Amino acid sequence: MDNGAVMIRSTASNNCLRTEYGDIVQIDSVFSITMERCTLEPNLDQQWIFIPAPIEASPLLGDK
Repeated sequence: MDNGAVMIRSTASNNCLRTEYGDIVQIDSVFSITMERCTLEPNLDQQWIFIPAPIEASPLLGDK
């Protein structure tokens, strides 16, 4: 994908992980994840991005 996202495909079934996220600005909702036929058309339903776990940080200007 051009934006750095990946499609996650099962080698056994040749299906991809998909979610129906509804409105992209809904941040407090729960969405189902299913296995569906992979599509090569541009879509957001089958795009996944992996990010590293957050690390503990200290305040820039804080207690010493």
